[in-house]
Amino acid sequence: MMKNFGDRLLMYRDRISHQACKTVLFMGGSQIHCWRGKFIVETNVGTFGSIFAQIANYPWLEANLTNMSLAEILTVNSDTIFVQTYAQSKMPLSLQLTNNRIWRQLTIVHNHQVYEVEQLWHYGNGTRMIRLTLDKLILIIIGKFINEF
Repeated sequence: MMKNFGDRLLMYRDRISHQACKTVLFMGGSQIHCWRGKFIVETNVGTFGSIFAQIANYPWLEANLTNMSLAEILTVNSDTIFVQTYAQSKMPLSLQLTNNRIWRQLTIVHNHQVYEVEQLWHYGNGTRMIRLTLDKLILIIIGKFINEF
């Protein structure tokens, strides 16, 4: 078992074929974000965005975090979305968006590729925590290909 984060990331990067590369998005929000119509999106320079840009298609280019509308998110046909519900919300963000007409247009919503995640990517940036989270999320992103690892 590789304990070193860098080695683990290199292994994933080397073993994920170009055909298996999926478009991924990390987004978050609360009921307030639903009302405003803008959601927090981690970009390619954020902690997880920069990591997943190395092993997936991560086209979210901006500063560390940005606000995006669902219409802007819809312009990129993601294969997987990780949704983080912020603490002030009593209902998961993905459930809050269930009746939103733009949200329902996302192919991934119909394909059940929206995954609620714990408030993970803002709780720490140590390589051990990032490696553990990467190991957990890579299973979702590449699913059937994980046996290669």
